[in-house]
Formats: sequence, C-alpha cells, structure tokens
Amino acid sequence: MKYRIVLYLPDPFTELQIPIGALVESGGTVTPVIASKFPSADYLSAPGEMLMRHAVQDLQKVKSMHLPMSFGPHFVLTDLVTHPLEDADPVDFVRDHFLP
Repeated sequence: MKYRIVLYLPDPFTELQIPIGALVESGGTVTPVIASKFPSADYLSAPGEMLMRHAVQDLQKVKSMHLPMSFGPHFVLTDLVTHPLEDADPVDFVRDHFLP
C-alpha cells in the first residue's frame, strides 16, 4: 500500500497545514479518502472554507497519486509513503491513523 496525505495551506506565509484527505494506492487502484472533520468558516474565513470544500469535492474524482493543476498552490501532497499492510483495509488504515 502507498499513500499521500492531501494538505490544505490556507495561508502560504504560516506553517498551518490542514489534512483534508489522502490518496491511497493498493492493488494498482488509487482511492481518494476524505477526512471526516474540517475547520469551520470561523476558523478559516468564509472564502478559505469555500475553497477547501470545493477541493474536497474535486478530490473525490482524483484517480492518480498526483493532484491536478486545478487544485492550485493552496493544496499539496506529502511525500509518497509505502507501508507494508497486513490484514487491514488500506483506506480504513489511512483514515483512522492520519485524517481528522
């Protein structure tokens, strides 16, 4: 299993990184995984929250281990991680261990 976490960088001048999902590759298939909790508009600002929500919708359509250019500079992927998975569902593993 391989995975990359999708991070939202609402302000490029701070170190704030918000995990919004992940791309999980297992058995030759890439599955987008969406976080179950997100910051509110009070925390991000209304435009920032709206940008994040649109990215979450678009993330559900990604079928490779790379983000399309349309995601823009506010969304980045972590380095590719390879994990020897034993007897666990790869999507559940990433969701349970790395996403809010």
